Amino acid sequence: MWERVRLPITRLPLSTAAMQPGEKIGGFSFENPLPPTIRSFGFHTFTAVPLLDSEFDIEKLSPPASPITGFTIGPRSNTSLSPTAYLDDIAALIAQAFSHGWIDNSGIVTSLGQKLQAVRRALTRGNAKEAANKLTAFMQEVEAQQGKHLTSEAYALLFFNAQYLRAHL
Repeated sequence: MWERVRLPITRLPLSTAAMQPGEKIGGFSFENPLPPTIRSFGFHTFTAVPLLDSEFDIEKLSPPASPITGFTIGPRSNTSLSPTAYLDDIAALIAQAFSHGWIDNSGIVTSLGQKLQAVRRALTRGNAKEAANKLTAFMQEVEAQQGKHLTSEAYALLFFNAQYLRAHL
């Protein structure tokens, strides 16, 4: 049974639509010391009917619509992988980003995979400096394809994970 509850409307400042990384509004921030990974999300929507200009009556909510689900980038909970295992993880992220449509060109997937293989070969030889240089080349390609064949999700996912790995070689 629905319980009658009145909630005030909270209006966010217009600047929230243009919130930049690092900017804080109401204690919320986009800061995270770890690189992103792919996370699933889901939520139900309700339609509220305003009773007065400043209140919603929860009793008047419509039943939930079908859930909205999908994938986005989110915080990673752990990065305790060896450099070669982390490369495997980045390769898996490339494949997932392609399957979600965040990378729209299989040639880009192949090219990025080849760059990761070059990083792996350098690490196998024990040459961390060369591996870092190869990761820089990977990051440059990701930057070059941003907005062309990579969505903002694919860009952030790949660029920041490569940057993190390069800093931890």
